[in-house]
Amino acid sequence: MALAFKRSTAEADAAIVSSNNSIKEWYNPPSNPALIADWESAKAVQGVSKQNPNSEEGPKNITIVNWMRDNASYFHSVWGDIKYKGDFALTVALKHIDKVVVHFDDKSPSGKYNTYTTEIKGKDVHVVVHFDFDNYPQQLTLDTIDETVWSHLETVANISFHQKKNHILTYESSNLKGCKDKIKEVIGRELPVDVDWDPIEKITGRTEQYSNKPPVPNNYLALYFLDEQTASGFYGAQWSVDALCKDDLGKSAFNDTFDKVVLHVASGSGGHTVTKNGKELHFNFVVNFADFNNQSTDYSDLAKKIEASL
Repeated sequence: MALAFKRSTAEADAAIVSSNNSIKEWYNPPSNPALIADWESAKAVQGVSKQNPNSEEGPKNITIVNWMRDNASYFHSVWGDIKYKGDFALTVALKHIDKVVVHFDDKSPSGKYNTYTTEIKGKDVHVVVHFDFDNYPQQLTLDTIDETVWSHLETVANISFHQKKNHILTYESSNLKGCKDKIKEVIGRELPVDVDWDPIEKITGRTEQYSNKPPVPNNYLALYFLDEQTASGFYGAQWSVDALCKDDLGKSAFNDTFDKVVLHVASGSGGHTVTKNGKELHFNFVVNFADFNNQSTDYSDLAKKIEASL
């Protein structure tokens, strides 16, 4: 038995080495190896089972080792699913995630196939694969693992907020750039358009944006409102300036009064306002996150409020 277990772990270790080489090549995590199997936890599982309908009955712990051998490459996606969200997200993640350690037991509820418990300890992701030996072990599924890792990155790094901010600032065709270009076209000159980022990052809480997805941070949703929401903040700002400057009198008044535009987002339900601070035009957007999908801007109303400040 001990020799059979050692032979199985040797084969599985070769697959893990291959997976680690791929992980290093694609993502360059700070720890090498970045994927580790806890064979002692596998060895502790007693009893016999079949690995598949056509196999002979054998030790459960060897079935577990063989499962890890066959699924080692799929753990690649712990990093890959983050990279899929964007290179910036991966850069942030690598500051907070060193490696993945996989543990094993036979405590999955009967009829549930494999289930997973994920815990972050320091900078390591510890995944316990719970096997249900009433069923044949299934291929690795990362859904709950991904959710736990991403939630941790939200807690320690505000990753969704910073990824969205980075997109707004750096994407060649971003809506912030479009807002600046539209205002330049309307008033005939360059005008700085800034976002007051720090108070937005401090917005707390989470909201369910889509019914089949986990809740997302409200500070991310505040940037989503500015950037992507139907009748978004950027949309409201640029088209309200366009509506005000529909004639030479409006354009002249705007150019004589304002040298800068600043956009703010706060949590609440009091409605959007426009204020003048020196030669700065401030759009103060207020978002009711409890009713987020119905939040929008009315550019004609904002244009009236700008005109009232002139």
